[in-house]
Amino acid sequence: MVTASLTRGVALDGLEYSGKTALAEALGSALEERGHPVSRAHGTMTDDDLVARLHSDQVAIFAERHDRAFDDPDLWSQFNSVRSAQLMIDAARLPARPSRDRIHVQDRYWLTQHCFNRQMTPGRGFLGDDWIERSAPRFTLQVWVTCSPETRRLRAAERGPKHAINAFLVRHLDEVIELDRVFCEHLVASGQGRVVSSEGRAPRELARAVLAEFDAADRGAP
Repeated sequence: MVTASLTRGVALDGLEYSGKTALAEALGSALEERGHPVSRAHGTMTDDDLVARLHSDQVAIFAERHDRAFDDPDLWSQFNSVRSAQLMIDAARLPARPSRDRIHVQDRYWLTQHCFNRQMTPGRGFLGDDWIERSAPRFTLQVWVTCSPETRRLRAAERGPKHAINAFLVRHLDEVIELDRVFCEHLVASGQGRVVSSEGRAPRELARAVLAEFDAADRGAP
């Protein structure tokens, strides 16, 4: 069976305002303080031109559509198809043998989109089971970051939306909170990601806990 190569590093997934980016920054800083060469990326792992153009296409899908219902099937079919295609192209552009000399910190990747596909466009085959099993990039540690509904609402109010996709999700924050609950249950049952909570924990504190798990997994990696 063909399987994707293992990237030495930590992938952080999760929904809006879960604490992913703050944790990613803390992880990168902590690893650099240890003297490790560190690479970081957000959303995708390559800077391929086509991958970048597909990001613009995703944002455009949600532009001027903030009034749509959260479960609008046309909206999600468009977005999930483009984002899934972007991730498949991105993964195909990765080196066949990832470096073991540096540690990679990935802020959001395919696991978040897999959950959106599973919930919002079931049966469409976006990032299908074969791709997940054979081609989805794997990391030493794959983490799903969550937090309480109250904390997520507070962070959303403080920070505001970054772009059209984020603005749509912020407008439907109650639905996002429910999706997070469903996704956490799925990930615990499937074992596809380690669920951690940023609730009441400073990023550096949470980074230390995640790094302890990374160290244990890294020692056992081939």
